[in-house]
Amino acid sequence: MSIRPLIGIAAETISGDMHSGAFRYDWYIASASYVRCVTNAGADPVILIPGSDPERMITMVDGLLLQGGKDISPSMYGEEKIPECGVNNLAEDEFHIALIKEAIRQKKPILGICRGLQIINVALGGTLCQHLPNQEHKHYEDYENPSHTISIVPGTKLASIFGDGELPVNSLHHQGIKQLSPSLKAAAYSPDGLIEAVEADGIIAVQCHPEALKERHREYQKLFNFFIDSCNIRT
Repeated sequence: MSIRPLIGIAAETISGDMHSGAFRYDWYIASASYVRCVTNAGADPVILIPGSDPERMITMVDGLLLQGGKDISPSMYGEEKIPECGVNNLAEDEFHIALIKEAIRQKKPILGICRGLQIINVALGGTLCQHLPNQEHKHYEDYENPSHTISIVPGTKLASIFGDGELPVNSLHHQGIKQLSPSLKAAAYSPDGLIEAVEADGIIAVQCHPEALKERHREYQKLFNFFIDSCNIRT
């Protein structure tokens, strides 16, 4: 029997302040939609919890998936927080960045989704727009369907997955890349010029949410299939 790759999903923290009584403690979560994408691609997911040792966690898995979530602390890229910036969790940001750097060191593939793209850029020395005024990037009404298109850069890994030209995507973010890390290459742009996907050796990340799109449009599963195929199988 073949060994299925083990994919580490970096947990998002839900504050216990929103609850009372026995539920007042923080929650560490991974969205079921990401889990389905990983298992559909033939891999097994595990949740990587803040406070765990990043080196040990990355050694255990074959690839790292960074899911969507809360805004990244602006202090991580040398800026003061503006009022439009949302809730941050500095400890979570530091843990995710440590996972990214360790995955790069161990040459384990990385897939980033939305916040995942942003934290990869920050981890590698890039910066973010703390708030995008363009309403095109705030399509919350029906995120299982596309709201705009992006232009894929020819010759990129993203183009090998979805083809050259335009790709319809959804949009659930109010932040985005301001200064691209010198370690990354832009792989797609929105009509207003925002970077919508990035790549590097062993890294691919998108600003949209393909895990939601694939619920009605199965072709978006191909991104996760590509990622799982790139992960080394444990022996």
